[in-house]
Order: sequence, then C-alpha cells, then structure tokens
Amino acid sequence: MSEIEHVNPLSARSRDMLRDALLSLLHDQTYKSISITDICRRATLSRQAFYNNYSSKSELLHDCIDEWMIRPLEGLALEQNVHVPTLMLTYANVFLAHREFIAALTANGLVSVLRKEMTGLVRATFGPHLPAGTDSRYSIIYLASGLTDALCRWALSENPIPERMALTMAVWLTPLLPKANPANRE
Repeated sequence: MSEIEHVNPLSARSRDMLRDALLSLLHDQTYKSISITDICRRATLSRQAFYNNYSSKSELLHDCIDEWMIRPLEGLALEQNVHVPTLMLTYANVFLAHREFIAALTANGLVSVLRKEMTGLVRATFGPHLPAGTDSRYSIIYLASGLTDALCRWALSENPIPERMALTMAVWLTPLLPKANPANRE
C-alpha cells in the first residue's frame, strides 16, 4: 500500500502566496534586489511563514519553476500512445500559460535556472528514446537547452501559436529520437 503525502493546507496556501509575491515583485524590481522582507510584505506573511516553507529566496525561485513549469510536464513520457507533436503541444501550452513568469526570468537573466531544472525533465522524458551509442549526458543537455531556449523565446514572441510551435519542435525532435518515432517501432 502506498503512503499518501499529507499536505498542510495552510502551508500550501502560504507557498502559493509567496510564489505569487515573488512573481509580482519581479515586475517592479530585479531578482537580486528583492529581499525576503519584500517577499513577505507583498505576500502579507511573516518572515517565520517564509522560513517555515523555504530556506532562501533561491529555494523559492526553484519552487516557482517546479510548480509552474516542471510539475505540469512531469507525467508525460514518450510511450506508444503519446507521439512527439502531442508532447510538444503540451510543452508549448505550459510555457505559454506561464508567459509572465518566463518574461520575469528572461529580464533577470534567470533562464539558465529554468534550463537546469528542465534537464531532469528532459532526461526522464526523452532519455530512454535516444539512439544507442550516443553519450546521453550531452544529448540531454543539448535537448534541454535547445528546448528551453526555443520555448522561452517563442512564448515571449508577438503572436505565439502553440500548434505551430509544437509542429516546429516535432519536426526537429522526431529524427533525433528514432525509438519514439512510430514508424521505427516493432
């Protein structure tokens, strides 16, 4: 029997408020200039509430990335019934839904933090489908970096259309992932 994780509703609400406060502050200030006190004031929470949930501003930033960008994509995997265009459409929709956050990351030079977090997701999703004989460490970094940067630039473009981006990404990803291509499955 699996153990069910208990989530304290008050703590979950505080975390939501702190994430929203950080995003709000990123409109007015640079990430470096934002203090924990600023975050707590904007969230209308005490510093103790902050430290009950996070050990640092950096941990809060990582939680924002995890909650808004990584978690919605974690359940995806290239299985027989999921093909690359559908997968890429989901990625595009998640990035578009968090366009404001991506703009804040970009303005503050923090896309590299998102790129690093995306590496684990890309490893889990695409790693098993890489061609034999490739050095997966570098293939994963290449895919994660390219995918993250392309999606960020696309999401911030003037008229982002998820279906068009999904098709574009599928065109260049499908040849790189022969095991994920339905035509190559036995």
